[in-house]
Amino acid sequence: MISPKRKSAALSSTQVAPQFIQKTYALMTDAPAHIAQWSNHGSTILIHDPYAFSRDLLPQYFRHSNFLSFVRQLNFYGFRKCKRDDPTSLAWEFEHEAFLQDEPELMHTIRRHNQPTTDVPDQYTEPEPETTPVAELRERISTVQTNFELLTQQLTQLTAVISTLVVSRKRPAESDSADAKRLCVDTDADDMEPLHWGRHSAALSVEDLAMVDDVLDILSQAPVNPPLDTAIEV
Repeated sequence: MISPKRKSAALSSTQVAPQFIQKTYALMTDAPAHIAQWSNHGSTILIHDPYAFSRDLLPQYFRHSNFLSFVRQLNFYGFRKCKRDDPTSLAWEFEHEAFLQDEPELMHTIRRHNQPTTDVPDQYTEPEPETTPVAELRERISTVQTNFELLTQQLTQLTAVISTLVVSRKRPAESDSADAKRLCVDTDADDMEPLHWGRHSAALSVEDLAMVDDVLDILSQAPVNPPLDTAIEV
C-alpha cells in the first residue's frame, strides 16, 4: 500500500509527467487483478487478459479500445516487453526503470522517443511517425510482432475454450447413453419421464464468440510468414 507521503509525491510529480504515463499508472493501480495489475515487486505491469483490458479498461482512460495502439505507445515511451519465465503464461509484462508502483515521483522523467527532456507535460496524442524508411520498417516489424503475439495468445485461449466445450458435450452424451441402457432393462419405463437429449448442451459465451471474431479478423490480416524472433525496439 502506498504511504501518504508517496501519494503526496505522486500528486506533485505526476503534474509534469506525460498524460499517457499518468493515465497508465492510474489504470494499472485501479484495474481488477484478474485483468491487469502491478507485479508483486511493483517494478513491472502485467496484462492477463488483453481482450477484457481493451474492452473494459482502455475506454475509461483513453479515447480508444485498441490494445495494439496501447502497446505501441508503451514502446514509444521506452517500455520493454519482458520475457516470461513460465512459457505457459499468457500474461503480457512490460517494464520501465522509471515506472514503479511505489515511486511515482520518477514518472516525470519518462519521455517519448525523439522528444526533448522538459518539465512541461505533453498531451496524449499519437506521435508523429518518423519519415525515414528505416523508421517505417521498424514500426511495421514492431506492429507485426505485437499482432502475431496477440494472435498466438488468442488462439491458445480459443483452443482451451474448444477443449472445454468438447469435454462438456461428451460427458452428458455418455451419461444419457447410460440412462438409455437402464431404461431398456426397466420393466416400468412407461412411468418415467422421457429423456431430453441435449439438455446439457454447452454454448459459447458472448465473450468467447467475440474472441473468435477477433482471432479471425487478425488472422485475415496476418502475414504468410511469422515475424522474426529478434525483437526490435522502437
